[in-house]
Amino acid sequence: MKKSLLILLVASMFFVFAACNNAADPNANTDDDVQKADDPEAPIIEEVLGDPAELEEQLGIIINMPEEYPVSRYAVINENQAQVEFYVGSDLVLGRVAKGNVENMSEVTATFDHDETVDLNGLSVRLRYDDPENTSNNTLGVADAYDAENDVTYMVSLLNNGTQENLMTAMQALVDNTTFSDATAPAGDDANTGDNADANAEG
Repeated sequence: MKKSLLILLVASMFFVFAACNNAADPNANTDDDVQKADDPEAPIIEEVLGDPAELEEQLGIIINMPEEYPVSRYAVINENQAQVEFYVGSDLVLGRVAKGNVENMSEVTATFDHDETVDLNGLSVRLRYDDPENTSNNTLGVADAYDAENDVTYMVSLLNNGTQENLMTAMQALVDNTTFSDATAPAGDDANTGDNADANAEG
């Protein structure tokens, strides 16, 4: 029962975002910014809501997804999280990035058939997902990761087809295409500044 309510809650969140994409937005990008995905299953986004520049200005987080992962919306959430909604194939992904160690950024507390930790190119990622045969096609899946070296938290969730493969693909896409501005970069990005930079120069 709790999981059903949770899925309905997450579904409503996705539907709200989808509805917003159909509404006029003064901050939406122009027709010149229409994203055309290489993946034939991915939708063509007519309007990208929100402004990625706000993520950098407010949080120092830069998310620049390639065309194969078309973006439908950017937003700042809870004053400390950069949120991006993008597609893996035809499936909508809700991605979030925050500086620091933010526990359970998805706010999902339900029990899943699988709750495992995997290594994704050196990053420890917690995957939570159900067996498709035990559920309907609306299969919620969540992935969380904390990059201790750079003190950054990542999260992706899929309302549909939240499989292990799709979660890992979405997480890899988010991590690979997130950078940080110099003024507010995580500690791990400052290796060549200050004393370290002087030492490298002397070397």
